Amino acid sequence: MTSFEERVSRLEGIIEQISERLGNIERIIEQGLESLRADIRSGQESLRAEMHSGQDSLRAEIRSNFHWTLGAIFTTWITLIGTVLGVLLTR
Repeated sequence: MTSFEERVSRLEGIIEQISERLGNIERIIEQGLESLRADIRSGQESLRAEMHSGQDSLRAEIRSNFHWTLGAIFTTWITLIGTVLGVLLTR
């Protein structure tokens, strides 16, 4: 039969092994979290870049549509003014 001191020292050894294993697990988790954080940062940066390029192309398209709209409005005004002047001058 083993003595009380041997049993306690055996338990202390087991606790030290558990502590080492938990320390290793903590290091692995920290490394995984750091990797995950880096991936998230990279994804955020690429998403921001993609959004900025999308905004730029959208602005260019809106600007182009605005120019076409202004052109149509001016053409309509000129046609309307010409029609009104033509009617007034032929009376």
